[in-house]
Amino acid sequence: MENSYSVIILDDHRMMQEGLSSYLESHGCTITARFVSLAELEAFLKDGPPLPDGTIAIVDKQLGAESGLDAVSMINASGRGIKCIMYSAFYSVSAVMQALERGAFGYITKDTDGKELLSALETVAGGHRYVQKELQNKMNSVSRLLTLLSKKEQEIAICLLDGMDNARIASHLYISKRTVENHMSIIYYFLWTPHSPCWPLFTERFQAASRHSCISFNGGIGKIGGAAIGVVIFTGLTYCLTFLGIDTNLQFVFKGFIIIAAVALDSVKYLKKK
Repeated sequence: MENSYSVIILDDHRMMQEGLSSYLESHGCTITARFVSLAELEAFLKDGPPLPDGTIAIVDKQLGAESGLDAVSMINASGRGIKCIMYSAFYSVSAVMQALERGAFGYITKDTDGKELLSALETVAGGHRYVQKELQNKMNSVSRLLTLLSKKEQEIAICLLDGMDNARIASHLYISKRTVENHMSIIYYFLWTPHSPCWPLFTERFQAASRHSCISFNGGIGKIGGAAIGVVIFTGLTYCLTFLGIDTNLQFVFKGFIIIAAVALDSVKYLKKK
């Protein structure tokens, strides 16, 4: 695949810059500029020469003590029409979502092969978003079901997928461990069912979370068995409501009330123990 794209590279490792530059130039791309810090990038965006139309920036997510996410925001705010591809060592759904929310057009990891990098450049140059195939598949598996959750529950679910335990989730989202436990109960009921496309992704994470006391059904440290019973009950309830011809949206409302009641009872038990 031969391309003539104009590319700028932001990476704090010069060896990585050299490798990327060599590979892209061998496939017809022009490396217009290279930077190792936000200060260098900012100076170029402010006073540098005009860039060719359709220039694409390949941005490392972690720039030493600085963040590539800030670089994406800076590039978008410059008004130069540069599209960004986040090039990262972070293989996680939350990292992809952060990059896309900041305005990146693409996300690939550093262990991808050169062909996928060229595919990303071609796709982004055409005005479309590109996410590395494995990560895109992972995002597709969870995106539909995540819409059933509140914003905070979505954030916790994504942290869970990234392998965080309750303490790390609480610290990451600036909430208490108890709040994480209560939200986890709701996430568990909605997403951990054998018919869910999220089943393979969440099963291992929830089991790990339970070992770290993330799931609470008794007003304290929860038991995985109790959670499993809840899933069985909800699965049976779903079959019954479907058999009775109840609309799917009404089913979610009905089950939502049950979940809220369960969490409320759980909180009351916890307060009594305190």
